[in-house]
Amino acid sequence: MELKGDIMAASAITPHPERGDLRDVARRAVLQAANMMNTRSSRFVGNAEPPLDEIMGDPMVRHLMDRDGVAEASLRDLIDQIRGRLG
Repeated sequence: MELKGDIMAASAITPHPERGDLRDVARRAVLQAANMMNTRSSRFVGNAEPPLDEIMGDPMVRHLMDRDGVAEASLRDLIDQIRGRLG
C-alpha cells in the first residue's frame, strides 16, 4: 500500500502537462529550431567556402600550422597539386 501512495504522491508533485500545453511547447520548439536553421544556413548560402587566404590568415590555423611544423608554402603547394588532380 505504501508504494501506491508514493506513486500517487509523485504524480501529484510532477503533474503531467495538458494536451494543449504540449502543443504550445512543440510549436515553440519547432519555431525556435526553424529560426536557428535560418540563421545558420544564411551564412552558407550556395555552400560557399571561405577563400584560402582567409583561412590561412586565421590565427588559430596559423597556431596549428606552427605547432605541427607546417610551412605555408608547402601547404599551398599541396593544395595546388590536389586541385590539379581534381580538375
